[in-house]
Amino acid sequence: MQMLRRVLITSFFAMAFLATGFASTASAQTPDFSGSYVLDEAASDDFLAAFEPTLEEMNPIKRALARRYLKKSDGPDTRMRIEQSEETFTVQGEDRTPVAIPLSGERISREGEDGKTVHFTAGLRGEVVRVTMLTEGGPFRTDYRMLDDGRMEIRVRLENEHLPLPVTYRLVYRAQ
Repeated sequence: MQMLRRVLITSFFAMAFLATGFASTASAQTPDFSGSYVLDEAASDDFLAAFEPTLEEMNPIKRALARRYLKKSDGPDTRMRIEQSEETFTVQGEDRTPVAIPLSGERISREGEDGKTVHFTAGLRGEVVRVTMLTEGGPFRTDYRMLDDGRMEIRVRLENEHLPLPVTYRLVYRAQ
């Protein structure tokens, strides 16, 4: 039970941290993500529902604990601010401390909300910016893309050694 709790805490820190939009760029073809954004809930996946296929694969005790923890979590940030320069991509979600990720692809480390070290890497794939957060339990991958209508799409994939299946979901943010 303690291990599941630690996994869920680490996983949800990862989701909250990455859902705030960490990204990288190294090319002129990458859109400028700078600006303030608000979550478009109608266009986004249901955060809690995204976990259901994984929860269904867990034993009943773990499933009940995980559902209870999920319902208490804040979920993705509803507002965020991104500052992008040639060298860094800085993201500040809601009441969180801003985090700057070098656009060079350099690996950086930060202390998570649970006190454990989390590592970030970033790279560019066409017009998609991919950020991978490496935790004790596994990788947390986030792909960022600007949509034609000016909204920002974030696709998240969470893998963890204690989750029977990866968790994937899509968030859409409107520029303010």
